[in-house]
Amino acid sequence: MNSSLSVLIFVKSQTGTLYGATQMNTILWYSNIFTRLNRFLKAHLICHFTLVSRLSLLGKPRIYWLLSAPGRFIGPLKKPLQWLYYGIPSDLQTYKTLQHHEDSSMIDAAIYKQVLGSFPSGVTVITTLDDDGQIVGLTASAFSSLSMEPPLVLFCPNYSSDSYPVLIKNKRFAIHVLSGGQQSEAYAFARKGKDKAQGIEWTMSELGNPILANATAVIECELWREYEGGDHAIMVGAVKNLMVPQQNAGPMVYCHGKMGALPVPA
Repeated sequence: MNSSLSVLIFVKSQTGTLYGATQMNTILWYSNIFTRLNRFLKAHLICHFTLVSRLSLLGKPRIYWLLSAPGRFIGPLKKPLQWLYYGIPSDLQTYKTLQHHEDSSMIDAAIYKQVLGSFPSGVTVITTLDDDGQIVGLTASAFSSLSMEPPLVLFCPNYSSDSYPVLIKNKRFAIHVLSGGQQSEAYAFARKGKDKAQGIEWTMSELGNPILANATAVIECELWREYEGGDHAIMVGAVKNLMVPQQNAGPMVYCHGKMGALPVPA
C-alpha cells in the first residue's frame, strides 16, 4: 500500500542552518519490502499526515529514505545535507535561525517584531468618543473576523494605549479598514495624546460612532467579550452595522514596518 501526500521537509545541519524543500509531492511507500522503513519513520519523524504535512528532523540529520515524485530517490541522509541537495527541485530554501529558546520569555523583542513583521496585514483604525464628545482611537493591524453566527470580529489593543480605557468604558466603536491613501490617518491614530483626528474628516453615525471618510470598509460594533492576551487585550465586537464605499478603494497593507497600497481588485 502507498500513501501520497504533499510535505514540507526541514533538515537542520550540524552547523545549525535549517534547510527546507517546500511543497514536494512525495510518496512514502509502505510494503513488505519497506517494513523496516515504515517503523523507522514512525519512530524518528514527527509526522502529521494532513494535506500539507511536515517531517521535522531536529538536531543532527537522521537517516531516512523516501521517494519523491516522479519517482526520484533521495537518501539516506548520512551526512549533513549531502543527500538533500541530490534530486531536490530548484525551490530549495535556506532559513537562518535568528533565535531559539525553550523559555519564550527569553525571546528578544526586536527579533520577535522582525519576524512577525514579515507577515503582511491590513491596517485598521478603531474610533469611539470620550466623555467630552471628542474622537478617540488607535491604529491596529491585529484585526480579524471571528464568527459568522453571530457576526463577530476582534482586534487587539495594547493595554498601554490611552484609547483602551475609553473603548472599554463606551463598549461601542467603529473599525475602519483603511484604504491605501489613508496613511495620514494611520499615523495620526498610532501616536499617543489627544487631538489625533485634527485635520481629519469624520462624521457621526446613527449608532453614535465617529466615522472616518474614505475607508475601504467600516464595521460598527458593540463590545461582546474581552480577554487577556499578554500585554494586549483581545476585544471581541458584535457587529451591528456595515458600511462600504460606493467605489471600491485599494486597501492598505502593512509589512516590514512599512505601509503601502494594494491595487483595486478587478
